[in-house]
Amino acid sequence: MKYVTRKIRKLNLTHLIIFNIVAFLAIKAIIPLSVSQFADIGTVVTPFDSREIVSQTNKARLAQNLIALKANTKLDLAAYEKMRDMIKNNYFAHVSPSGVTPWAWIKDSGYKYSYAGENLALGFTSAADTVKAWLNSPGHKANLLNSHYSEIGVATGLASINGISGVLVVQTFGRPSATVINTSKLKPTAISTDPKVPSRSGAITKDLYASFEEAGRLVNAYVLYLISLIAIIGIAGIFKGYSRKMLLTMGVSFNLLIMVFIVPAFQLVTRTSIF
Repeated sequence: MKYVTRKIRKLNLTHLIIFNIVAFLAIKAIIPLSVSQFADIGTVVTPFDSREIVSQTNKARLAQNLIALKANTKLDLAAYEKMRDMIKNNYFAHVSPSGVTPWAWIKDSGYKYSYAGENLALGFTSAADTVKAWLNSPGHKANLLNSHYSEIGVATGLASINGISGVLVVQTFGRPSATVINTSKLKPTAISTDPKVPSRSGAITKDLYASFEEAGRLVNAYVLYLISLIAIIGIAGIFKGYSRKMLLTMGVSFNLLIMVFIVPAFQLVTRTSIF
């Protein structure tokens, strides 16, 4: 303990305090989606439910005296498969880099339509904010409030595409045609990031969450470092007495530890997008 005490007293505690503050700012700026940041826990741990998008969409439609859209599992499937393809191929657009249109996913799900549409969003923290952003965009609003639609499908999941990370939302609209097609060959099984959205084979949970877990480990290491620093200086002070700088270092470190959990991450650049 005497050796530890001597080492602590020889440390430049001013530099240590500056380092701790800089590390805190870096974590909040560079890693805004860490599972360890309690201030963001509502937007990080899990994507909001796809049914919330349906509810918010129907709320907006009813306010305009339009019929509420009925959830359709085939459109859910189409939305999920489109979401999965965007994550896998790193694009955020209605048409994939290989030229696949939204209508292809809808047709592949077994849904035969007379009218169909699609809205996309990425990085929003709630269903209400997502729908609000669509309503603030003339094109998306016209799609969302289209009187021709009678059914809806939605998929939500965590994603990181083209530098934007957060909840990815695919919203599909449709109005079925009078002709019914054979869908016996379709087997929408397996797992999706939203348990209410059926999917085909190929779960993507591991890939989606890997980057967020990595961020969480870094923040956890910083928290452990602060706790260890406070404990070591505290014990050293008990045996040899506290200097003013030791008390200041402990105080700053303790405050930084609390701020990790209550201060929201800094958004240096926008992390939301609609298409």
